[in-house]
Amino acid sequence: MKIFYDQAVQFVTCLSLGEKKKMFYDLAKIIQKHQHLTQRKHTWSDRIFFSTKTYQHYKQLLLFKNNHNDELIIREVHQTNLFTHHAHFEVFLNFKEIPFDYVNILFNILKMELYTIEFA
Repeated sequence: MKIFYDQAVQFVTCLSLGEKKKMFYDLAKIIQKHQHLTQRKHTWSDRIFFSTKTYQHYKQLLLFKNNHNDELIIREVHQTNLFTHHAHFEVFLNFKEIPFDYVNILFNILKMELYTIEFA
């Protein structure tokens, strides 16, 4: 986790203030949706509708790029099979897949930088 924290700090320091704010709100939306997907339960009507065929599709793709040309890609994937429906997020940093915890680390770093009050 220390490696991810160092990479996240390096990624965030190379962003402008406007990019940091946009990234903060996008990550907040993604984290909220991730928590909702992990708690969701499907009804029988959903399962019967999705049981007709097997497919995979991408619902959302977010791309963030900093001044050092580091790329962060977050992709929401929906997979449907007989009586099952799975949704998960894939996170890539410079085209290497990393765990979703990196998004939480980035969010916490941005929250500390943007919304911490400093007294002189």
